[in-house]
Amino acid sequence: MGNLKMSVTKRDLVIQVANQTGLLQHEVRRVVDCTLDTIIQALAGKEPLEIRNFGVFKVRVREARLGRNPRTGEEVPIPEKRIATFKPGKALKGKVDDGMLVPVPPSTGEGDRTETEPSPAALLVILTSVILSIAAGHACRSQRI
Repeated sequence: MGNLKMSVTKRDLVIQVANQTGLLQHEVRRVVDCTLDTIIQALAGKEPLEIRNFGVFKVRVREARLGRNPRTGEEVPIPEKRIATFKPGKALKGKVDDGMLVPVPPSTGEGDRTETEPSPAALLVILTSVILSIAAGHACRSQRI
């Protein structure tokens, strides 16, 4: 585990899915692109997108507020902003809780406390199954290949 990769790229996802399914990488890349395009289109239209057992993508509005310029201390108005959020579903939480975790060293000096986060491989396995089930049930309108 000397050279542990900390994040899974879209390319890694395409290669993993292609290896698991026997599909060609350009076919898998199209499915991944279509899936991501669908999520983006739904969020751009302010629609929540729910993938059963995986999670819900939503747009949340961050209210306008007053901030402070750190150099001058002057108050600065910060406008309202829409942000994308993701809430993991029950099955995803269950997979993460079932030991598909990697230890993360504490960011503060709080001693013996050990935190965990999902390993990239765990999320890859889950997302792969979600993408394949979406691909089986829906055609993509994306022109990218």
